[in-house]
Amino acid sequence: MSLNSVSGTSSLMNNTEDSDIIELQNRLQFTKNIQSVVLTGRNRHVIFSGVLLLQNENKNYIETWTVLLNDMLLFTQRNAIDTRLTLVCNAIYLNDIVDFRSSDERQDALIFLSNKPNMPYKIRY
Repeated sequence: MSLNSVSGTSSLMNNTEDSDIIELQNRLQFTKNIQSVVLTGRNRHVIFSGVLLLQNENKNYIETWTVLLNDMLLFTQRNAIDTRLTLVCNAIYLNDIVDFRSSDERQDALIFLSNKPNMPYKIRY
């Protein structure tokens, strides 16, 4: 499956450079404290996209448009004016995830990374 638009509709894709990845790369914006990431040229494809709540450093939950690629996870915020997506934290490479704990009762999850094992990302779905 691949991302066609911010609405999250999906379609089957082929093995060539994924046009949805190119579109996503063109729509991504980076603030000065967020490391930029190049999505194209690595045989990447979108597995899932949708709304998740991410707990920020103030312990508040912010709505994010989350994009799961075959090798990374992106938390973005949608621009109300156009289709731009601003990355709200550095891209998370899936091979850096060392633990994932979820609670269906609370509908939340913790994502633990190898480079900061004591500071998990907390998401709510």
